[in-house]
Amino acid sequence: MKEEDLISLGFERTDVSQEEAVHEAFHYYTLDFGLSRGISLITPANTDLKDDEWYVEIFEDNSICFYDYQDVSDLITIIKKGIVQ
Repeated sequence: MKEEDLISLGFERTDVSQEEAVHEAFHYYTLDFGLSRGISLITPANTDLKDDEWYVEIFEDNSICFYDYQDVSDLITIIKKGIVQ
């Protein structure tokens, strides 16, 4: 996926300055669903990408990765569909 894909899906960019990061500045994207248990999707830092290809993980569980735009879009739809209001 490209950065534009993440933005179109509603992900928010977080910038980390060089001072905060110690080495070099970087940024990543998150999408929080605001649920009581805190389900969030997160990308790696831009400095950790290969060939400028972004992917999405479940926050705090890097054993689940989504590389395809449609897969991430479907996942977001399913999570939103299941949110009890």
